[in-house]
Amino acid sequence: MDPGMGINNFPAIVFASVIEYLVLTVGIYKAVRLRLVNKAFNSEILFAICNKQVIDIDDLATPWVSSRITPSIKAQIFLYRSRSGKGKQDSYVTTITSVNKAIDLLTQQTEEGRDKQHQIIAEAICTMHPHSIEHWQSTININTHIEAQNILSGAIVLGNLPLVESLLEAPNTLARVNFETPYFGRPLQLAAVWGHLHIVRYLIHRGADPRASSYDSEDDGGPDWRPNGKGFIDDKQRYYRKPRGSALRAAALGGHEDIVNLLLKPEHRLSTSKEEYFRAIMAAARGGHPNICQLLITLTGKPLRHLTRLRDEIFGEATFHGREEVVQMVLDSGLDIDAKPRQEETYVSALDIAASRGDIRMVRFLLDRGASIRPPVMLTANPIKSAASGGHQEVMEILLEHGANDERVLEVATNRGQARLVKWLLAKDPSQVTRADRYGQYTVGVSALLYAMKIRNPDIIALLVDAGVSLKGIPDTGFIPHGDELLSSVWILDLLVSLGVVDLDPEKYQSYQRTPEEDNIRYQPMRRRVKISRRTWQWVGKH
Repeated sequence: MDPGMGINNFPAIVFASVIEYLVLTVGIYKAVRLRLVNKAFNSEILFAICNKQVIDIDDLATPWVSSRITPSIKAQIFLYRSRSGKGKQDSYVTTITSVNKAIDLLTQQTEEGRDKQHQIIAEAICTMHPHSIEHWQSTININTHIEAQNILSGAIVLGNLPLVESLLEAPNTLARVNFETPYFGRPLQLAAVWGHLHIVRYLIHRGADPRASSYDSEDDGGPDWRPNGKGFIDDKQRYYRKPRGSALRAAALGGHEDIVNLLLKPEHRLSTSKEEYFRAIMAAARGGHPNICQLLITLTGKPLRHLTRLRDEIFGEATFHGREEVVQMVLDSGLDIDAKPRQEETYVSALDIAASRGDIRMVRFLLDRGASIRPPVMLTANPIKSAASGGHQEVMEILLEHGANDERVLEVATNRGQARLVKWLLAKDPSQVTRADRYGQYTVGVSALLYAMKIRNPDIIALLVDAGVSLKGIPDTGFIPHGDELLSSVWILDLLVSLGVVDLDPEKYQSYQRTPEEDNIRYQPMRRRVKISRRTWQWVGKH
């Protein structure tokens, strides 16, 4: 191709159309990752997702996408909805509209200033937006009290102290210093997580309770403290400005040491025997603030090595969020680097967590400090399988260099729709498809092909067929290719027949043709948080 004919040199309308088609083809998950290609891609992909909304983030095929994109991107989507009149059924969108209009009238900003304010306010609201569709679609009764509180919250997020003062001190004001709105949270926590020290001081002066918590109950824990079964904030969401719990937790999460120090004064300090105090330490770990962690731990009167349950939780939390300094702090306290992080049923070790996230830096960090690539006996999960599940080829290469065993990773990668990784694995070792699988019933290649059929991935099917895999002669076991798994994916069955890799009785084939097609979402299997259909199968996988 002529270098001068690169995609960036296409006419703007053609470039935009190509990007729209790309987003429709690969889905939001993958499209967001492509923003790293270059600035032009970044801008156009965000425009397609946020403004044109070529795929709805509320698409039933991706029920969790709303919780997996950052609040800043979600804010752009919601801002467009608020300006275009879409999303009227979502009270969070209408709140963005009403708060921005009210703040605009009160601040009289320039157009550039208004746009910046709108984005900040929308991001704060989107941080609080429920992740489950059935939760946010229910209407919340927004009365005048909540409206006034929302406007006050918008002023707090912007750090506009004069406006906060006028809203709280106005005659007959409905805004309250200790009132909590579902769209922003409590005022003091909001100011703390956004780092507005001057507003934190003012709110405390006005009577805000620095020991009060939002959302979470606060239980006595003392030396036997342990997190509840739900884990830390939002079940691992990467939200670092969520004003949940106490003001101390919010400030620790945001990394605002000046506010933390203020809240640790005797007249404001949480009891160190309360669970919420330890959750503040966890928040500092999540945000990657070892100095705040150390400060809060010191005030308990015990070294971290004696707070074993807390230490284990910090280890898993910091690893998941890629916080190397916090992980090092925990290791320096004497924790075994191969210890299983507490409350982590999915992962067998910190290395397993890092591999599953595709966090190359953390994987190298842990390996350099002696982490083992081999899990404890009798556990089926291990780092290389976790890396394969996520499609993280570079992590796999690192683990293989350190002696990891790649047995079964082809099946794992196939079952998770990681087509690019499957291609790499087949090129790396073409003979693996002829080996017996772990049950001895099929070859690895046949098992992988059955997985590829189940998740409806034509690319992987074609790769395996090209590698010599066939289903001819495989007995009808009630599993794929002859079982109910294909009732809603006749198009995959047609592909298999066209490739000549299945034996299928013509009468049985006709019965499949008469079955319901996959319009009904209940027939659609889910992988990597995507309901797989003919429309969405390319949305699955890392690349």
